[in-house]
Amino acid sequence: SIQEIRYANLDGYALNSGLSASLSLGTTSGFKASVGATAIDNALVGPGNVREVPMLTERFQGVWDLSYQRKKLQLSYSGNLIGPMNLPLLGPGDPRSSRSPWFSVQNASARWSFIRFGLGLHGYNLLGARPSADRIARAHDPFDRLVAFAPDGTPLASPENPFALVFDPTSVYASFQGRRMGISVTWALD
Repeated sequence: SIQEIRYANLDGYALNSGLSASLSLGTTSGFKASVGATAIDNALVGPGNVREVPMLTERFQGVWDLSYQRKKLQLSYSGNLIGPMNLPLLGPGDPRSSRSPWFSVQNASARWSFIRFGLGLHGYNLLGARPSADRIARAHDPFDRLVAFAPDGTPLASPENPFALVFDPTSVYASFQGRRMGISVTWALD
């Protein structure tokens, strides 16, 4: 089978514009907050001024970081919100969705500090946001050993591969790491 990667210059130009806003607040009682949002307009402009939104480009992104510190205790909660984006597919027969859903990755932690000792509890990706398992096409066959190919190098449909797909990780839009928890212990030496 023949498989190629071809590189070429863009026939046209890329356009990137947007608007971003952020707000930060801090109080004398130990509370701090920072929030931000970005609206993005990305486009590839080709011949005839035809606009196309690039793959894996969200149009909205929001972030936040909230924290509270009082004497020996520090609490924090942070996260992001990512809007839908176009996802690459292997062709018209690819059964995967061509758009990602909205998703958010949120983290929290609590830390206690003593004279030389610190203890922390941490939660990562609390909502368990991750792409569906089918985002990596044929993840069980990364070298396409079970794919039948036509003489011209195109994959053929088979009972084991009904959509004539090859291994393809390009349609992944977020981390596959789900919810995680952690404990940290620190000890300061003089």
